Amino acid sequence: MSSTDKTKKIKQILSEAEKNDENIRKIFYESANAKIREDKEQKRKEILQVFASNLRKYREEAGLNKLQLGNMLGLLPQNYHRYESGTQEPGATTAIQMASILGISVDKLFESESSKIIDTLKCQSWLESVGFKTFFDNENTIVISAEGFPTKTVSIEEAKEIIENTKQILKPVIQLMVTSETDKIQYNKNKTEHDKRIAAALKLTRNKKTD
Repeated sequence: MSSTDKTKKIKQILSEAEKNDENIRKIFYESANAKIREDKEQKRKEILQVFASNLRKYREEAGLNKLQLGNMLGLLPQNYHRYESGTQEPGATTAIQMASILGISVDKLFESESSKIIDTLKCQSWLESVGFKTFFDNENTIVISAEGFPTKTVSIEEAKEIIENTKQILKPVIQLMVTSETDKIQYNKNKTEHDKRIAAALKLTRNKKTD
């Protein structure tokens, strides 16, 4: 095989390798994009199911049937049914109207059980950090107790309100604690710098003695 033929053969091999590499990348990206689309669609379905469940729950708590709420929203029965079956995503205006009629905030329509649990744990963590004893019962409420005070059972919303009020009362104390911690950090930083300067000065002194 002549050198010219060898060069052509090498170019052909390189060209095929590049094509294969492009095909592999294309397959990978298509697969990745398909997975992203699939995950997004799954997340959308989950949100719709949470919304449908919450809508049904708050409608029943308000003492309304599907037909009544649908009429108040200006929807035909079949159109309203899509919302409670989790097959229709509400627009912003519709969600606001629903929440207004049911006497709740819009976020309540999309709030999942897992987000409630996370909120509960955050509340418990903060309350316990300032000395309260707490535990979470089966009714989405927190039981709070403290020495010298009666035990109190509150909802998550009430717990948040207690926390905000407690934060206001403890604000000067918290500020003092933060300031003290900052002072401590600054002191340690200054001390480290001071120690470094002392060490450098001693080293310089030793070097001069050696000279």
